[in-house]
Amino acid sequence: MEDKQRLFLPEHFQRQEPVIKKKIRKFMLGYKLLESFLEMGKSPNDSESLEFYANLYNDLAPILTEITCYAINNGYIKKSERIEESIKLSQKILGLLKILNTRYIITLTSPDPIEDPRWDLISKKSNTEIVEDISSKLEKMNSLKFKGQGWVLLILFLNKKSKFLLFHYWI
Repeated sequence: MEDKQRLFLPEHFQRQEPVIKKKIRKFMLGYKLLESFLEMGKSPNDSESLEFYANLYNDLAPILTEITCYAINNGYIKKSERIEESIKLSQKILGLLKILNTRYIITLTSPDPIEDPRWDLISKKSNTEIVEDISSKLEKMNSLKFKGQGWVLLILFLNKKSKFLLFHYWI
């Protein structure tokens, strides 16, 4: 009898987190990792730096696609300009990371990556300029605040009964 009562104790009850919430949390953790890496001030031309940016792009790109599709399909983009702006900035940041990802692939496949004609076909900007652009876009993303709190905004409403999820990371 005592064992049956234990099944209903709070430590045995777990509420399942929505899949989209897990993905957004992983996406925001990726941004925090990117911010931390940028603060270290490593040269963007190092192979380790390019590898980091490439891995980050490969991890975050499919997640942002799912988040964007979810927001569009459920009409959340229309409900808030801040949500739309957050997604647009995220897409721009990932676009810049894609350039670094492609350049990383070129460094692996080309004997002289800098002189490789594919290097400049991707973008005329140097890696340093791209990383500076990423930093400025992250700063702009950090300026999107919700009601004066220190949270980056990416709100996705789950339903029309005032239930919503606030996906953020602390500044």
